Amino acid sequence: MNILIVEDIDVQRRALVQIIKAGFEDINIYSAENAITAIKILEEKNINLFILDINLEGESGIDLAKKIREYNRYELTGIVFITSEIIHLLNAFKDIHCYDYLVKPYNEDEISRIINVFLNHNREIKNDDIDDNYTFLNLDKDIMIKLYHRDIIFIEYCLNRCKVHTKKNIYKIKGKSLSSLVAEMDSRDLVQSHKSYVININHINAIIKDYEKLWSINFHDYSEEAKLGYTYKNNVLSLLERKAVHNKS
Repeated sequence: MNILIVEDIDVQRRALVQIIKAGFEDINIYSAENAITAIKILEEKNINLFILDINLEGESGIDLAKKIREYNRYELTGIVFITSEIIHLLNAFKDIHCYDYLVKPYNEDEISRIINVFLNHNREIKNDDIDDNYTFLNLDKDIMIKLYHRDIIFIEYCLNRCKVHTKKNIYKIKGKSLSSLVAEMDSRDLVQSHKSYVININHINAIIKDYEKLWSINFHDYSEEAKLGYTYKNNVLSLLERKAVHNKS
């Protein structure tokens, strides 16, 4: 995983780099003091997470984030803002798809939490935030299974049947449309990403652009991919942003 930190205050930039290095051995950290240097780095390297100070000297972190979003490969890459005033984040979440934020003065625990979200989405969460809901599914007339919603990675509709992907099995459900199956489950974490796909946002690892209006979604510890269509993109990103804000509180 490659992280780019952009912070114009030297002592704060070096401190943030050291905190991440001390807590995470398998992360490559790049740093810049201004937007010009940051652009050079992101063009040469494949950055997985940007940590940007909003109040950069010369060019704001928000302006830099807008430039980052102009690169196809970074259109949906995680951006975390560092700020001293939360009010600046309102437009950032709306216009730039900022995924999280650090409020100065931040501490090591806050930094570790954010890194873990991107490094491993199977993070520890509060008991009351775990989706323990389940649905009984008929595989055929003689077989019924109890499927917990949290175990669903994604659902695809193919050849007139729904295929429910979990890490252990792929269950094929006949006689149900994608919309009717999702309506039956009524899970807050399942969201339609494409006319043929519904995804569980808790399992997302990365979103990668394929074409002008189509993206691939890959998941933690799972080789199969789902698709994200242009029509559904904003809804998926909005749900991810709301989850980020909720986990912050």
